[in-house]
Amino acid sequence: MNWSGYILSKELASVLFLFGFVIVIISISAFWYNLRRTPRITHGELGVLFAPYFSEAVADEVDKLFILIKQELKSHEFANRFTVLKLPPNIPVNSHEEAVSVLAKCNATVLVWGVFDNGATTVGFSPIRFTFHHSPIIPSQEWLDRIAVPIACGRYRFESKDVPVEREVLAKNIDLIARNLMGLAVLVAGLYADAEKIFSRLWIDVKTLLAKGKGNLAILERFFEQIKSDYTFAITGQICSLYSPYLFNEKLFKIPFSDLHQWLLRADKGLQINPRDSGSYMLKATFHFLLGQEEKAIQCAKRAKLFDQRALAGINFSLAFLYNYTGQFKKSRKEYKLGMAKESSYEERLVKECSYFIRQAIERYPEKKQLRLAFGLIEFYRGCREIGISEITQFIEIAEVDVSLNEFVVEGKRILKEAGTQSNIEDAILKETT
Repeated sequence: MNWSGYILSKELASVLFLFGFVIVIISISAFWYNLRRTPRITHGELGVLFAPYFSEAVADEVDKLFILIKQELKSHEFANRFTVLKLPPNIPVNSHEEAVSVLAKCNATVLVWGVFDNGATTVGFSPIRFTFHHSPIIPSQEWLDRIAVPIACGRYRFESKDVPVEREVLAKNIDLIARNLMGLAVLVAGLYADAEKIFSRLWIDVKTLLAKGKGNLAILERFFEQIKSDYTFAITGQICSLYSPYLFNEKLFKIPFSDLHQWLLRADKGLQINPRDSGSYMLKATFHFLLGQEEKAIQCAKRAKLFDQRALAGINFSLAFLYNYTGQFKKSRKEYKLGMAKESSYEERLVKECSYFIRQAIERYPEKKQLRLAFGLIEFYRGCREIGISEITQFIEIAEVDVSLNEFVVEGKRILKEAGTQSNIEDAILKETT
């Protein structure tokens, strides 16, 4: 028994040792996995991520930025909506594509990362970038373009945008960068009122620094331009959030005039901050039209076109509509052609906005028969082709006897002829393949 007991005790000890060893291995593996696993931001939260590696030149500043952004968030009532994390060391970020991929996997809003070559040294003029990634919560692509100042380098995708941060601004004004990062994250999330509060104070502080004339003013002025753009977008974003429900619920002409006047004042505030903001001018053009002030609307749309640097088809479509409404066929046709030639004319939200707006204008102003051509044209070329053909056909039937609309009728017939030619070609191709 003793011998037998001794053997059993040894086996038991071995089993216990093996069991303990396995537990240790599992614990270490779990710890290692948790340390290196890709973080996932909870739905409804706004994730701000920091890449694991930066060049030595800016590493200390980035660490300070990480701490400052967390401190800044604590002082705001929306802080509980944010999660600020550093990525594990096995998830480096060295390109825009990698940044977008990481943001998508983590369900995050913004990523702070550095630009390196193979030797782990910074390349390009900016060692730090903020990359945004989100579902299309912003009304249209033209609004997305306004998230970042036009001088930002890199090409954008619809769901992402790079904003470079210059080293000198980061080193000497890191508190401003922290507030700017927080403001941009809030802005992308659609919390426009909160974003306006952040950018209004930031705008004042940077403007004061520029007035003092200290430091590299050229770099600071570029940063100031970015702030002005974002500050203005926070204002116009709020206006759009109030206007859009009327548009898409087909109550466009039930907007109280008092609201329209208030929105005009808000758009003017945006222009006081950024006098070359095409988005603010476009909103003013819309509201002036709804107030029955067509000439003012045209002048605002012209200003929007003058300051547009991003080839936005929506501006051309708006001018084309206004010229159509006032019976100026040649100008209307020219603007539609310019708009259709731009890539942004294919943006689905823009097409829907145009269709909703024109359809309601047709109901409000039945005497403006040429508006049916405007609606049919948008649908035919960028929306539903069948609806477009139907609308243009109806327009010709009701307008052909009106001599004043002769140019519009001729254009409608040209489009129908084009549609017939296309149909014949499609039928011929179909016969060849069957």
